Amino acid sequence: MKRSMPKLPNATMPNTIPAPTAVVPNHVMVAVENYLSEIQTIEGETFEGLNLKLRMTPLLVATKCCLEVLCDKVHDRHNPTGPVTTFRNEPKFTRIYLSSYFITRFPAHIFSNPNGQIETALIESSNQILTEFRAICDSVVQSANHTFEEVPHELTAGFEATLDKYWVTFMAHKTPDKERAIRDIKMALFGLYDAMDQVGGENQDVIAIFITNIEKLQAKLAAYGGAQMLEDFKAGIRTRAVMIGAV
Repeated sequence: MKRSMPKLPNATMPNTIPAPTAVVPNHVMVAVENYLSEIQTIEGETFEGLNLKLRMTPLLVATKCCLEVLCDKVHDRHNPTGPVTTFRNEPKFTRIYLSSYFITRFPAHIFSNPNGQIETALIESSNQILTEFRAICDSVVQSANHTFEEVPHELTAGFEATLDKYWVTFMAHKTPDKERAIRDIKMALFGLYDAMDQVGGENQDVIAIFITNIEKLQAKLAAYGGAQMLEDFKAGIRTRAVMIGAV
């Protein structure tokens, strides 16, 4: 008589190990770290070196990302239902912010009169925006979980006002600067036209050089003052030529 094999207890399946939860990147911390890493590369740079590095794509991208992330966080924390600052909507927001590095480090290179009232106000607001933004970034890095929520409110409460102040002082300087540029371009063009008249039509190689330089300056005049300003200037030159020819 065959003995039946004893029944073995049902094998218990081992507990299934859950798949690891995907780690959600802390985009605030990533943005801040990238910005601080890129900014570190400009420490101690000369004016020429700073001018070169502030045009590089990695720095522009890192700064733009960090500014956008933190400015949005500040706005949502303190003024969620209100409009964003005028400066925040400026297409050249990132480049204008980075200009504060030039302004604070090399004011004598930037301004003809660094001690002027407008210039002094811009230097002060540049220092303020750099100091406050760096304080917010450092707070994110030094906090326990590296989040914006851990940044003390006193570090962010006035930052939108600082953005506006920097924008206002920057534009206050830019307006007379633009007017000076237009005036200088017109004076240079008058000089070129007068010099070309003195040369006469015999030396075509020299005339060609004058025309090339005139066209470059005319393009700058249009860029600063618009197409209508350029047309008005050309009309004035034609009238001037007729009057000189009639003398």
